[in-house]
Amino acid sequence: MRMKSIGCNSIKFLLSSDEAFQRGGSQWVMYSPEECAAISEAAREADIWLACLAQGAEAVKLSVRSGFRSICHCTYADEEAFDLFESRKDETFVARAPPSIDSGLWIKLMPRVSYRSSFSTTGPIRPEERKGASAR
Repeated sequence: MRMKSIGCNSIKFLLSSDEAFQRGGSQWVMYSPEECAAISEAAREADIWLACLAQGAEAVKLSVRSGFRSICHCTYADEEAFDLFESRKDETFVARAPPSIDSGLWIKLMPRVSYRSSFSTTGPIRPEERKGASAR
């Protein structure tokens, strides 16, 4: 991948839109499962971590299933999404956002994922954290 050759070690995608652009936009999934699988495969081959913005439940679940490591917002995550996060809590990091905190999502989600997961995206990833890791 060209991005890797210029020093990029992570790429962020917009998996669901946003209410700021269009009413109900947070529920629009921007990529198909097939497109996400291709993105994940290319990232894995290039040793690039995947990150995304995902608000709607379907986008959140698609991002976890596709191996995105850092998932931002998760505003409308449902029980199935919580179960997916819990099953991959050592490899998937949730980057919370103020609307999610206000909606009570974090009260429900935090006991099911590690605190390290929630805060890991607030700073640079240290080399020892990255050793042997790849996008899944």
